[in-house]
Amino acid sequence: MNYDNEISFIFVKTTLSDNMKIDYLNFDNLLLTSLSREMPLGIACGKMGACIYFYFLGRNENISNYTQIANKLLDDIFENINRVNEIDVKEGLCGIGLGINFLIDNEYVKGNSNLILRHLDDLVFKNLSLSKYSDKIDTLSLIQILFYLHKRLKSQKSNNENDYLLKELIIHTINMLYQKLDVHFFEEPYSYHIDYQIPQFLYTLSLIYKQDFYNNRILNILNEVSHNILSIVPILNSNKLYLLWGINAISELTGKQEWVNHSLLLKRELNIKTLFNI
Repeated sequence: MNYDNEISFIFVKTTLSDNMKIDYLNFDNLLLTSLSREMPLGIACGKMGACIYFYFLGRNENISNYTQIANKLLDDIFENINRVNEIDVKEGLCGIGLGINFLIDNEYVKGNSNLILRHLDDLVFKNLSLSKYSDKIDTLSLIQILFYLHKRLKSQKSNNENDYLLKELIIHTINMLYQKLDVHFFEEPYSYHIDYQIPQFLYTLSLIYKQDFYNNRILNILNEVSHNILSIVPILNSNKLYLLWGINAISELTGKQEWVNHSLLLKRELNIKTLFNI
């Protein structure tokens, strides 16, 4: 999370508190009471997400007690991570890994992410490499796992063993994801949902493209799916905006006119009069 995002969070929290009379202290207390030992460890609905939340509050609102709570949660995560069997981002190991990486990058905690996440990476590699595990992983989870692998690759030194292994794993996962794409993948959700797959798919491929080791294959995949994606104009404005984010990531990267044109089309659809008609 960058500085601007942190300021935006504080502004939104303060504005909502003033204008909507939301009792955030009560919210924090309710969250604290839910942190039982049986609570899952994942980032979406578990201790990893709560850990980041309390580290953030401890720093930005200067509440040392919240930092102590975050430290305890992080200890619980490390003590019990062996009971996490899934590797997805929402509830599994990749989400925990992203959370730990975030805390180190933003200096909430100190540590070497490559050493800390080494065992976790081994489990992810095993699950993705063996078909008896990987066949059960859905497309959304694969996209988000690819994002985790991209982040891990960025932290490696060029041409070392981990760099090579992560690149091979990314290649394997991209091809596995491509094989799983079907007609349902291209459908718009009936309501706005953060799990709309196409925007995440496009954005994640754009990040991997920038790492410049599998670009021809990525371009070929984009060419093959472009007819399906570039024929989509979502009904909901919220989904238009979300799709625009993904389309822009590709159009800015490749400069191909068909992607640029679809970006312009979505922008015309999203005029100021209709933007909040979600």
